[in-house]
Amino acid sequence: MKINIRYFGQFRDFTGKREESLEVADGITVEGIREHIRSIYSKIAAKEEVLVAVNGNFGPLDQVINATDEVAFFPPVSGG
Repeated sequence: MKINIRYFGQFRDFTGKREESLEVADGITVEGIREHIRSIYSKIAAKEEVLVAVNGNFGPLDQVINATDEVAFFPPVSGG
């Protein structure tokens, strides 16, 4: 299935993209898509924490992603 991915913060810089569509296996989970993106982008892989939101919510890693879902990647946020 094809899903749309959006990138925010420095992840946008790392990928050079605001968003992209990727072909992934049906039934892929949040953890699965996170690892898939890490395999594509080494700078994202180097980050210990990668936040993934599905439809605007940070859910469990075993949440299954559907083709109609919006998936967004965020770097860790720190305050100051």
